[in-house]
Amino acid sequence: YKVAEVAYQQLLLLPGLTADEQTQYHNKQAMAVYQQAADLERAGKTEEAAAGFLRVAQVYPQADIRKNADFTAAALYLKLEKYAAAIPILTAFEARYPNDELSATIPAKLAVAYEKTGDYTQAAAQLEVISDHYAQKDKEMARQALWKAAQMQDRANNPAASTHLYD
Repeated sequence: YKVAEVAYQQLLLLPGLTADEQTQYHNKQAMAVYQQAADLERAGKTEEAAAGFLRVAQVYPQADIRKNADFTAAALYLKLEKYAAAIPILTAFEARYPNDELSATIPAKLAVAYEKTGDYTQAAAQLEVISDHYAQKDKEMARQALWKAAQMQDRANNPAASTHLYD
């Protein structure tokens, strides 16, 4: 796939390409980068794979495969317990794709990542988002998320915020 990436890079230098051709070749180049990262992941080179998936956006930010690449990179960093690396990827993903079904999973991932990095206030905020999401669907889940948010505020030394959440 490295050869394909370079070949598409060379094709993009040709004069006279239409906008559609440029988009097509950029997407194919980004897919070649994605496949390289997938190969690294299959080879057990998880951290290199995560960086490779992020490279998709560097090669072509509008790539069709970017959403999958970004989400996979974040998931791999979480798997590696590199929470600080995962946080900006997850927050950018949520901002870039607010209505995507994968974005619904982001608050739980961020809550864990923020807790693991010691940012208990942000962890609590994500748990409140989870509680709001479940308020009508699953009242017990919503209650548990608020309880955990209050505990996070306690750990952050925010007694006013935790008291409000315990109420």
